[in-house]
Formats: sequence, C-alpha cells, structure tokens
Amino acid sequence: MLKLMKYDLRRNRDKIWGSLAVIILLQTAVWVSSRVSHWDQQAEFILSTTVYVISGVVLLVQAGITYGYNLKSYHRRLLPIKTVFTVLSPLLMYMILMLGIIVLAALHLGLYSLLDPHMIPDNTWYYATEGVIQLFVSACFMMVILMLSITVANSFSNRASVWIGIVTFFVLQNGLSWLEYLLFGPNNSGSAFQFEINVEGPASGGMADITRNLFQIGPLLFEAAFVAVVLYVTTLLVKRKVDL
Repeated sequence: MLKLMKYDLRRNRDKIWGSLAVIILLQTAVWVSSRVSHWDQQAEFILSTTVYVISGVVLLVQAGITYGYNLKSYHRRLLPIKTVFTVLSPLLMYMILMLGIIVLAALHLGLYSLLDPHMIPDNTWYYATEGVIQLFVSACFMMVILMLSITVANSFSNRASVWIGIVTFFVLQNGLSWLEYLLFGPNNSGSAFQFEINVEGPASGGMADITRNLFQIGPLLFEAAFVAVVLYVTTLLVKRKVDL
C-alpha cells in the first residue's frame, strides 16, 4: 500500500507543489494587504482560515480524481495487490497531504504569535490542537464518502453514472447528520469535537476567546463505525468491478 501511495504522490507531485505554492502566495498576500490597508484582525484571521479550508477542498478533489483514475487504470488492476489497498492508498495520500497543510498552518500561527502576540489568545494552542483534530477527522471522513460515491458512479456504465455518484455523496453526508441528530440530539450531532469562539475578543484586545470545549465520545464512535462500514462497502464494490 505504501508503494501505491508513493506512486500516487509522484504522479501528482507537480499539482501538490503548485497547490502549496499558491497557499503560501495567498497567505503572504493576505498578510501584506492587511498591513498596508490596515485591515481588522478578525478579517485577516477569517481570510487566512478560508485559504486553508479551500486548500483542503482542492486537495480533496485531487485525491478523489486520483482514486477515480486508479479505478479505471488497466495497469493498476493487473498489480497483484489486495483490493483494500486500492481503496486505502488514496486515503493515506490525502491524510499525508492534510498533515502537510496542518504543519503549514501551525507555522503560520507561530509566526503570528511572534509578530503579533496580542492577536493570539493565551489558550489558542490548546484549543487549536483539538480543533485541528476535528477538522482532520472530518476531512478524512469526507474523503471516505467521496471514494464510495466515485465507486458507485463507476459501477454504472450509463450517462447517469455521474449524477448517481453525486446523489450518493449528498445522501450519505446528510443521512449521517440526520442519524446523529436522532441518536445524540442537536447539540451533540455532526462533530465529535465541539468548541465555541467569541470573535469579538476579550477586553485585553485579543481577537478571539475560546469559551467552551466538549469531547463527545458517542458521535466519535458512531462516525468510526460508519467509516468502517463505508470502507468495507467500497472495497466490496471495487473487488466486484461492476461494469469497470
């Protein structure tokens, strides 16, 4: 599986390095513009966060395209490997890419701590760590659902296959949120980790004040079981290679 993942990384190397370069350039542009135009710190924080979120979505799309290519690749199907490795290698690649984004964001936050200490509340690093865990788990969860949707779409040879995959993606995503709402209630559904941020900031001048942090074991276990089922179904469909 590691060899498959390395091959996927090499094949997407130029796109990955290009994405990272764009992230750095955009963050530099945000920082310079905020200093020249004297932006509000909240606006600067929101724009910087938006860049990282969009970057995660772009990497998700790239990983999904890679997985779809692997399903249709004739030479990949000839390799004497277990079917589950075909499913897990793009997921592992995406996890590594997301870790790269997280490291870049941590360096960015550390730079802010050095240049603008008043911009970062004292408890930011503690809560940011749990927030990053939440985002990382959510991103991997989205990748798992995307892979199943792509597999379902490739299980049909008609023109509606793309739409079938899209419908599958939204049904799974919204269906999970609905089930969590029924099982755990409105306050405990949709996220294993929850926290609130007061963007108005404390009186001392910090731009954000994190006021609450909860760890929800129920949704976490439920989502883990859901991911296991989705990976099993995806592997089963790939193994059968329906109409591929």
